[in-house]
Amino acid sequence: MAAKIQEDEFLTALIDQIYVTSEQEFEIIPKTGVAYIEFGDIKQASEKLNKLKYFYLNGKEKIDWNLYKAINLKYENQVVCLKK
Repeated sequence: MAAKIQEDEFLTALIDQIYVTSEQEFEIIPKTGVAYIEFGDIKQASEKLNKLKYFYLNGKEKIDWNLYKAINLKYENQVVCLKK
C-alpha cells in the first residue's frame, strides 16, 4: 500500500498515516479534507487510489469538507462521503 502511494506525488502529499484495522482493512488519515478514509481491503488498490485522487482534485471546490467526517472507497465504482 505504502509503495503504491509513494509512486504518486499527489497521494504522497495527501496521505499522512495508514492504519490496518482488526478486520485487516486499511484506513487512511489524510493531511487535509476529511478525518479519515475507509479504504477497505487491498483488492483493487490502484483503482481505489485513482478514485481518491480524482475525487480530491475534482471535488475540492464543490464540497464543504467541514460537513463530512469520512470518505469510503470500499465499494466498486463508488466514493461515499459520510456526514458528521
